[in-house]
Amino acid sequence: MTINAKDAMPNGGSVTYRVSKQTLEVPKAGLVTIPAGDYFQIELEDTGTGMPEQVIHHAFEPFYTTKGAAGTGLGLSMVYGFITESGGHISIQSSSTGTTITLLVPRVKAEHT
Repeated sequence: MTINAKDAMPNGGSVTYRVSKQTLEVPKAGLVTIPAGDYFQIELEDTGTGMPEQVIHHAFEPFYTTKGAAGTGLGLSMVYGFITESGGHISIQSSSTGTTITLLVPRVKAEHT
């Protein structure tokens, strides 16, 4: 995700990470329903050129790239796979002034033996 952010800022910019704990009291409806529960929220925000809606629509597809021969199209699709297989969620918000990718990762209480 950081490499994508860097590539979206050809004239420089900034990348900000935010990590927080979130509790969803009720399931959050959207394109995918996110179950109620405790999550770590990780946000990566860049000040790049943004992603058009068509690119956002395909961003998590394996081998989809906007970088031509320089890209593999595996970065965001692998992150999507890791997050969803862990019971989490990933979303993209973008405008002409930058992009924010938000990950919700379920919190798990470790059992002590």
